[in-house]
Amino acid sequence: MGWDAILLDITKALAIALASTITGYAIAGIKAGFTWLNGKIKDSTLQRIVGNIQKTIEEVVEATEQIFVKTAKEANSWDEVKKGDAFKKAFDSVVVTTNEKAKTMITAAYGDLDVWLTNKIEAYIGSLHK
Repeated sequence: MGWDAILLDITKALAIALASTITGYAIAGIKAGFTWLNGKIKDSTLQRIVGNIQKTIEEVVEATEQIFVKTAKEANSWDEVKKGDAFKKAFDSVVVTTNEKAKTMITAAYGDLDVWLTNKIEAYIGSLHK
């Protein structure tokens, strides 16, 4: 075996080692890219879900206002009990119309679903009465 053959074997060994290293970095880069992309997809999905729930809250609160609150106020029967009933009707309607995937994502992102929905509904009701 001459020097040419030895240099050729060393070059092949280095090329294989270098290719393995480059492949490892490429795979790590691809995995990082997928992780980043999945994060973006979850964020945009969560944003879409929050937007859909907010729209549902607006529609439900406005319907409750038109059907239940307005009638009670016109009959002079609007009190704290009716106010609580109106909130419960709105809250229950939002919960029923929100799918399980959305509930799960909201809970994962913000914690207690009931608290989050209560805050959103109360904030919307407050914005109507400013």
